[in-house]
Amino acid sequence: MPRPTGAVHLCANAIIDNSYSNTIDFKTPSEQLSYWGSLVKYTITDFMYIRRTHSYIKVDKSLTDLDSINYLYFRSDDSGKVYFCFVTSKEYISESASYIYFETDVLQSYMFDYEVKQSYVLQEHVDRWSVDHKPIFSRTAEGLDYGSEYTLESAFNIEANANSWRKDSWYLVSLKTGFTSTAGMTGKLPSEFIKSPSPYVYLLIGGNVEISPLQAKVKGANRDNSNTYIIDIFTIGFFQQIMANTNLGSFVHQIVRLPYLPFDFVMSDDNLIIDTTPDASNFSYVSFEYNAGKYNFIALDFYTDGHNNKESFRKLAEMDLLNGLEDSIPTAEQWAEVKANPYSVPRDKRFESKLLTYPYRYNLLTDWKNQPLVVKNEYVGSDKLTVNYLQWAGFNAPARYWVDNYRKDPEGRANSLVQVMQEDLPISTDAYYTYMLQNRNQLQADKANLQASNITAMTTALTAGVAGGLMSGKASGLISGIAGGVMGAYTAGMHGETNYQNMVRSQNAVQRDLRNLPDTVLSSNDGSFNMYDDNRYISLYRMKVCCEFEELLADTFATSGYTVKRVKVPNLRSRLRYNYIKTVGANIVGSFNQDDLAKIKAIFNNGVTFWHYNTVNFKPYDYSLENIETSLI
Repeated sequence: MPRPTGAVHLCANAIIDNSYSNTIDFKTPSEQLSYWGSLVKYTITDFMYIRRTHSYIKVDKSLTDLDSINYLYFRSDDSGKVYFCFVTSKEYISESASYIYFETDVLQSYMFDYEVKQSYVLQEHVDRWSVDHKPIFSRTAEGLDYGSEYTLESAFNIEANANSWRKDSWYLVSLKTGFTSTAGMTGKLPSEFIKSPSPYVYLLIGGNVEISPLQAKVKGANRDNSNTYIIDIFTIGFFQQIMANTNLGSFVHQIVRLPYLPFDFVMSDDNLIIDTTPDASNFSYVSFEYNAGKYNFIALDFYTDGHNNKESFRKLAEMDLLNGLEDSIPTAEQWAEVKANPYSVPRDKRFESKLLTYPYRYNLLTDWKNQPLVVKNEYVGSDKLTVNYLQWAGFNAPARYWVDNYRKDPEGRANSLVQVMQEDLPISTDAYYTYMLQNRNQLQADKANLQASNITAMTTALTAGVAGGLMSGKASGLISGIAGGVMGAYTAGMHGETNYQNMVRSQNAVQRDLRNLPDTVLSSNDGSFNMYDDNRYISLYRMKVCCEFEELLADTFATSGYTVKRVKVPNLRSRLRYNYIKTVGANIVGSFNQDDLAKIKAIFNNGVTFWHYNTVNFKPYDYSLENIETSLI
């Protein structure tokens, strides 16, 4: 302990103590002396310094006079350095004399004599917002209690597009390739479909289109090398043909409702401009002619020049990352106020950008059928949240949805919502017609076989009777043999007729039963409920912890900063009013007493809040005011 000389300045009501949980941070030594000088109650020049187990001085003041004294400072007699000390206790000597015990405040005494090097920083206040008011996300887990319940902050249905004519229904129809020769209907297919190894052709049909027919101009390399051609889309007409034409209906393999049109397009003058750039699927067209009516549809050509182009990719939605979080981020008025009055703005949890990160907030991307995809704001990697969509053309082919470049995964391979079960459109089938169609040849064959067996049985009986009569050698035997053969043939014929009649009766009964049966539904995944319940879209839900826990978390972040767990130089002055710092094995250097240096290291390792002195509005320990980043002022 340095020996005081000259004068000892006794300060009253100092706001810090030797627990070192808090200290006052000054920019210059003169500022430091000015502050402590303002707290001086007595300046003692006549004192006796005693150094034994503890350092203390004897002063001519009663304990009553020293009641508010809890701090002192003096200038050393050897170096001239100012030392600041905590008053640890006071002892009565007489009515006019007292002992004052003290110990060095190592943080104040050596504030400008040590340097904090790169250390393992466990916790500190970090910057939360950039200069353009974008959140700076801290991804380190805090390990705090945030409760078990979440509330819905906002929700969005990601609709197909903004065009007014869209009615949210597009259908992918798979047809057996043999339908090209269907009676009563002519299908004109490009040669690429015939070359395709797939046994199915896929048609894309616009559903519930208000403009009928919709004139669609398709851009790209066409079959005739022209620039554009016209496609008329008749959805209802096509379905009516399936119902009316049993030949066409028998070739329908599956009808699936697509939640989104699987390519980008724009509307212009009632024209649908379809983009067929290399990033999108190739398209062809099919023309159906039926009863002098012509119907044209978009057909997906996914096997061109030996390459499989089944994938059809498009961007579904792009929104600001903070969209839907307006009640959880600072308003423009708050930003203006905090810049105008940075020392007196009330603290608001909306300034805590950490509350926008998982697990305190997260997004759910859901199709209402499969396991939702959890999307964390801090891993979007952009100020835009972009949802992409990938659809395959094929029987029971899945669709994939993902957030663009989420966790640096541009194709959504590792982080995506896969819609495995598509919404099949239930197809009704006539049980009687199907049975007759499938068993017609067999029924005819059974009838022919039964008739042939009857004739064979009658012939066999007649031949056997005649042969028996001849072998008897008698006229009477011949006559009885012929008679017996005739009776046997007659009996066999009657038996066969009875069997045939029984079979016909049985078949008639089956057919009557089938005619009375209602139509059955052919579908492995009936999506009717989702359609009725309006679950037609991919939805983005923004979830947050309950308000009570938000307040508790905001209080924790305001007082103790955030978990860092990195080797770095601690940032002691990143905030305007105060900074908290806690290290592990603090790396601090200084050319002074090594015991005091060890104490400083221990203080950093235990955690300490530096309250930044300001002559305008210095309010230490007041956590009700906002502690804005210095970079934003």
